[in-house]
Amino acid sequence: MTVVVHSAGFLSTVQDLGRTGFRHFFFCFCVDLDLHALAVANTLVGNASGAAGLEISFGHVRLRFADQRLVAWCGGDFTADVVAEDLRPGHV
Repeated sequence: MTVVVHSAGFLSTVQDLGRTGFRHFFFCFCVDLDLHALAVANTLVGNASGAAGLEISFGHVRLRFADQRLVAWCGGDFTADVVAEDLRPGHV
């Protein structure tokens, strides 16, 4: 899968459920994202619940996928514009 990031927006990050068992390497378990939204999005697209996802804090993100992809938009009250369609949170 190839994703071209045309605009990353402000504070957009790739997040997962965090790391456990690595504290001795100074990696603590600290996750700031909406864990429920990540689990719902992953369930909607058939991923494992802990698979990584994009956390978008402040919109204006523009992505282009090189091939067809199934994506889910969950969490905050934002709308994603997919070509010419609006994608409401919780829809695939």
